[in-house]
Amino acid sequence: MATTNNGFITPAAGEGDWDTSNNANWNTLDRGYHMTGLAGTTINTGHVVWMSSGGYFFHYHPSSTATKPHGIAYYSVRSGDALKVLIHGTVTSLGITSKGAVPGIPCFTSNQSPGVVVRSDYAGPQVGIGLVGYSVLFRPNFF
Repeated sequence: MATTNNGFITPAAGEGDWDTSNNANWNTLDRGYHMTGLAGTTINTGHVVWMSSGGYFFHYHPSSTATKPHGIAYYSVRSGDALKVLIHGTVTSLGITSKGAVPGIPCFTSNQSPGVVVRSDYAGPQVGIGLVGYSVLFRPNFF
């Protein structure tokens, strides 16, 4: 059974294989804090998004003064589909690293392509830093 907080598994009383659920919880915790909602538009893996007051995710556009980046998409979805986003933590995606993640180099949001992570100082705000192994430490509104 999963809780509503981060998707942790609650072991059943007297569960014989308690280490399986315990290890699954450590893997969930290692990913970082995440939340779910509905996509308000088509969103691709690794795109930076913001959440509306209605619970819908949209691509974050750095020129907007009304929104801030809230998360980064785990996977691609169509408008209206459920979406899980990472709020802060480590994400590994070739969709990100092919465009914007290099170990030790800051990651930004693109001014030309809303939601896309890039590694240009001429882009929007910094949302993370590249790590080894095709990963990004995603920390919007922190840097």
